[in-house]
Amino acid sequence: MTLCHYHRGVPCRRAHIFAPGVLSILACTCLSAPLLAARIPQAHASRVEDSRALASFVGTWQASYGGKVFAILVLREDHGTIAGTLNNFDLALDPKGNLADGTHADSGDSPLFNLQLEDGALYFIAVQKDAYHPSTSWKFVPRNAREADLTPLFDNDPQTPAMTSVKPIRMTRELSRR
Repeated sequence: MTLCHYHRGVPCRRAHIFAPGVLSILACTCLSAPLLAARIPQAHASRVEDSRALASFVGTWQASYGGKVFAILVLREDHGTIAGTLNNFDLALDPKGNLADGTHADSGDSPLFNLQLEDGALYFIAVQKDAYHPSTSWKFVPRNAREADLTPLFDNDPQTPAMTSVKPIRMTRELSRR
């Protein structure tokens, strides 16, 4: 590879600009490599510990309103981490934060993003099917092997009126068929 070539005895200016940039990237890479290598075993160890905690989250969870299932949360273990989907649905709430008429399932599923386990709860983001609405943050907390609570976190949603309180949505784990 040629960094600089001479044209009629005058050196190319690209080398003067390009060489310091390449050298600074190379220096940063060399200096940060030992730090990254030191963190890899720790990240792997925490993944193994988390995989034991994942068992209480993994499964298919459903929420019903008026005798009809409107929410389906599917969580699975994927190489020591957790992944999943949440179907699209519309929530209607009464003034006290309870589910109300108008709560219903919608078409499609959304993949979960930014999944984080923290103090026995799983926090994640589900993208809205409607591009005009912001993504929704959720908190999922298993109560026991069959029941869990799913709570929308509307802290940063500009379309949610201030002082809106939402009670957790009760979910039940679907029994595996064998």
